[in-house]
Amino acid sequence: MPTRERVHELIEAVVAGDHADAIARFYTENASMQENAAEPRRGLQKLVDRERKVTETVARIVTHPPDMVVIDGDRVAIHWVFEFTHHDGRVRVIDEVALQIWEGDKIARERFYWDQASLLVQLDLLDRMLPVRGGEIAAQVLSPTQPMNELIHRAGRD
Repeated sequence: MPTRERVHELIEAVVAGDHADAIARFYTENASMQENAAEPRRGLQKLVDRERKVTETVARIVTHPPDMVVIDGDRVAIHWVFEFTHHDGRVRVIDEVALQIWEGDKIARERFYWDQASLLVQLDLLDRMLPVRGGEIAAQVLSPTQPMNELIHRAGRD
């Protein structure tokens, strides 16, 4: 079971932007990661290598400090918002929840839940007229004063 301090050390490492190093330091040798319903990736070195590949494909990643962290014994939930700036200058925002199972002071299993449709909208692979909010919904998490009912107003105009 992780201490609150250990979980906050992980958060500090991720917010600092050293994602691959954070995996190397905070995950077990046989750890697994899973994106939504995809097959889990297993093994510490595979996880570190994949994270390095992902970070190399973008110009910059900004990790916002989580607004919610829940620690319940060996289970931890973290709400993350990541901004990926691509080499062409476009920014993609992923708003996700990570559910973790810890063994001692390291993560043994992690599963990420995020809205795939909103990413497809941001990549212009899904019609923006569909009722999918894209990155602006994550921006609302960062700026609670931004109205969340634009879809209702837009639907009334159509």
